[in-house]
This record gives sequence, structure tokens and C-alpha cells, in this order.
Amino acid sequence: MVYNYKYKNNVDQIMSENPEQKYWKTIEIHKRNGYVEQVLEDAEFPRKGYCSPEGMFACNQVKRIFVSAFKLYPIFILSNKKLINIFNDICYKILSPHIVVYNEITPMAQEVRDILKSFLIKINIEEQDAKIFAELISTIIDYDDAYRFRVQDLMVETTKTELIKRPITEIKWIIKKAMERDFPDVAIKFKRIGTLLTLLLLIPKYRKAFRETIEESHFDKMYPDKADWYWMCQREDYKFGGYTNEQRKNIIKVNGWSLPKVVYLDKNKKIC
Repeated sequence: MVYNYKYKNNVDQIMSENPEQKYWKTIEIHKRNGYVEQVLEDAEFPRKGYCSPEGMFACNQVKRIFVSAFKLYPIFILSNKKLINIFNDICYKILSPHIVVYNEITPMAQEVRDILKSFLIKINIEEQDAKIFAELISTIIDYDDAYRFRVQDLMVETTKTELIKRPITEIKWIIKKAMERDFPDVAIKFKRIGTLLTLLLLIPKYRKAFRETIEESHFDKMYPDKADWYWMCQREDYKFGGYTNEQRKNIIKVNGWSLPKVVYLDKNKKIC
């Protein structure tokens, strides 16, 4: 017996979320230095990472849960172990089939995974819970370059030394930049994370754990390289580098970068 389902499947939902958005023709998907890259027609640089529609659908569910959970940040301070355990229990079932091994995610996502796991263990979260939480968040960062590029852009506003020296001031500065560069509905998500972190850093044991984690980190992996900046310059959903969309288009022109061939989504066909 075959059912006629009322709603679209996960792939069709992802493909139809924004029928006007840009797509590019993929020539090749390969691994370089371990992580996956997409070679796109006419693009100056490969695009780091690759996510199937099924994987993005799962990521979107976890993102919604994560954002909702951060509205409860006072509870996190009082009962972080329980909240992380609940988050892991729900989200691991959703996203675990799409979690990529450490050596095959982008360098920036690797560092997010390392930093989160280290910090959580230092504040007495069980190692397995810290590992799962770090894998979930780093998978979102790896797959969703809208988030990855935003985080990379904001990391340029600070340094490892400054974060260790005056963590609260630096976090506030980073959030200020996020609020200036992003749309309000997206910026508020980063503000909630920043608020939680600054509240945690007021507590000596959390501040000590944060400083030790950053000291041990390979923080330079958080910064964008030339290829990242190339793709940032093409996005129109955020003022990367503090530049307007027109200013970034001019940066592309000045550098003589060729742009990937655009393919627009046909509602009745799939992109190949």
C-alpha cells in the first residue's frame, strides 16, 4: 500500500525553501587536505564542504532546537549538565547519520569541535556529553556556510591573546560587530550566545576554563582564508568585513575574480 503524503519530503522542503536563491553547477567534489571541496563551474576558488539536502534538513532541525534552548540561558547557568544532556539526547538522533569524521570536516569546524569539547570538559560536563555536543554544533558549522562565514568574520575582530587577556570585553566587542553587520533577527541569536558567555565568564571557574581552552587552541584555524573571503564577498545576507554588498562586489572586480555560473532553481526540476 502506498500513502499519499500531505506534505513534502525533507529534500523537497529544502529545495523549495527559497526558489529564487542561487545554485551553481558542480563539476567535481573532491577532498583536499582531508576535507571536502566542491569545484564549481567558472568559480575562482573551490567551495569548502558539501551538504546533501537530507543533511541540511537535519541541520535545520538541530539549529532551531539550539536557538530555542539559548532563550533559556539562565537555566544553562544553573543546570548546564541537564540542558546539554537533553539537547544531545534529542539532536543526536536527528543529526548523527550526517556527522562527518573529524579529519574530513573543514579546519574551522575542527577547531569549533575542539574548543567546545575542551571547554565543556573543563566546566565538569561528562566527556561523552561534551564530545556529542561539540560534534553536533561543529557539524552545523561545517555544513552551513552562512553560519561558518559569520563566525569566521567575527573571529577576525579579535585575537587569541586578547581573548585570554580580557575575555568579557572581547566577547562584547564581537557581539557589537555582529549586531552592526547582520539582520536583526539573525544578530539576536548571536547576541543570546554572547550574553550567556559573558554571564558565564563572570564566574571565576568558567573564566579560568575559557582562558585555558583558548590558550590550548589553534585559533588561527578560525580565520577565513582567501577562498573563504571570495565566497563571503558574494553573499548578500551579512556585511562581511563591515563592507556593504556593493563594496564587496567591487572587491571581486578589483581582484579580477571570476564568478561561478548561476543556475536558478526550477520548481519542477532538480539541480544537477
